[in-house]
Amino acid sequence: MTDQYLRDIILSFMIAGKDTTANIISWFIYMLCKSPLIQAKIFEEVKEFISGTDDEISSDDFVDGITDETLDKIHCLHAQLQRP
Repeated sequence: MTDQYLRDIILSFMIAGKDTTANIISWFIYMLCKSPLIQAKIFEEVKEFISGTDDEISSDDFVDGITDETLDKIHCLHAQLQRP
């Protein structure tokens, strides 16, 4: 195995991962748009566990609020992401 061969294989995995991830995210957003009730439930759940009591939250505060414990509490979002 040469360095070029390893580089090419790693690049192939990165490109394949990017495309599949983009497709999954696009499909998830499409499905949310078709289900306003689920969309509202997920929004309220994320708002409750991430932002606490504030009505408005900055993107930095949102990112800081995402922890393993917080993600474990967001059941509706997990259920929708695991949906076939």
